[in-house]
Amino acid sequence: MTTNSIFDDRTAPPDIKTPGSTWVPRGTGGTVDKVMAGEVTYPKPTVGRMADGSYVLYPARINGCAGESGAGKSWTALYLVATELEAGNTAVFVDFEDDEAGLVTRLIAMGTDPKIVAAGFLYLQPEETMAGPGRDLFDRALDVIKPSIVVIDSTGEAMANENCDPNSDEAVTSWAKQTVQWVAKKGPAVLLLDHMPKTDVKALTPIGSQRKRAIITGVQLTQSMANNKTFKQGQAGQAEIRVGKDRSGVHLKGSVIARLVVHPVPDRMGGAGCEIKLIPGAEAWGPTIHMEAISKFLEAQPTTEFSTNAITNVVTGKKATLIEALKVLELNGCVETSHGDRGATLYMFVKPFAIGDEFKPLDGEELSPDSSPTNGPACTEHEWHAKTTCSPEWCHQGHYGSCNR
Repeated sequence: MTTNSIFDDRTAPPDIKTPGSTWVPRGTGGTVDKVMAGEVTYPKPTVGRMADGSYVLYPARINGCAGESGAGKSWTALYLVATELEAGNTAVFVDFEDDEAGLVTRLIAMGTDPKIVAAGFLYLQPEETMAGPGRDLFDRALDVIKPSIVVIDSTGEAMANENCDPNSDEAVTSWAKQTVQWVAKKGPAVLLLDHMPKTDVKALTPIGSQRKRAIITGVQLTQSMANNKTFKQGQAGQAEIRVGKDRSGVHLKGSVIARLVVHPVPDRMGGAGCEIKLIPGAEAWGPTIHMEAISKFLEAQPTTEFSTNAITNVVTGKKATLIEALKVLELNGCVETSHGDRGATLYMFVKPFAIGDEFKPLDGEELSPDSSPTNGPACTEHEWHAKTTCSPEWCHQGHYGSCNR
């Protein structure tokens, strides 16, 4: 394409060039050409896969996750690391708060294959500043490792290691340029773990100067404990993750981007094992055990239409709940409907549904009062729903079927 610019596409005219200066304007024609050719695209998250297949972090940008002590920030970071390792990528963890054995143990406890941990998880715990040979050595290491994610835990301790005052705009800006900014420019998603103000754990930004918040060029997340769902070994827990800032606007500021759900797995790692999922959005329920049963029934005869009664007479379950299951299947495109004789609704198979598959839930107004996720006695079986009503015919989406009995 032809561009009209008073300057060359990449540099200023020779008569005003200044060697080494970044203060001379340059034309944008070359970039326009790349955008129009599809060589430059709008930034989007492609690192750290959530349970639905979407992603959290921006590559080649500085991302953040802040929260109160014990809110599970390290679990979130390790979950995102694990998804990258499972995708065949490498990850680097710059640690100022734990130790190598602690992080490796937690990765394996959450079900990550020890072989891929050994092959792709790189660890360091700096004891000196980056001044001198430190930065060059780290730079060369990153060139060899080529990680997709670099986690720094935590920002405050990393700044202290470089003698940086977190409340000083000037000091924070200098620290960012000398450390995290150049790391991000090498391609990985940088994830800074940070702390929230003790007086306001629901705030959308971490403690420190305004410049500390401004260095985030990707997404800033804030993490807080869900009510009565504290993390503890052998106990289920949950944290809520909100968007405090998203420079590119893919994630809506203030929205709940995900829930970190942790369930104990007693027969793993000597009782310390757990299953961790990063579940997008808010609470979602569905009668998944019935949805799967109906799906299998219809899939066995994929070209036949069945009425509601024909399905509920064959598939085991409470009729009201089976009808709700059909509604959810239709909402998610698993079945299609048509009109039959005498106003009957007919259902035909479109695609299978299995427990564990992601699904869009019904709105509360669509639920029948005779069949709902809370139409049951006080729950004593599922620790997740302790002291609340819970119907075992329904499944909390984050459980991936483990509510069904």
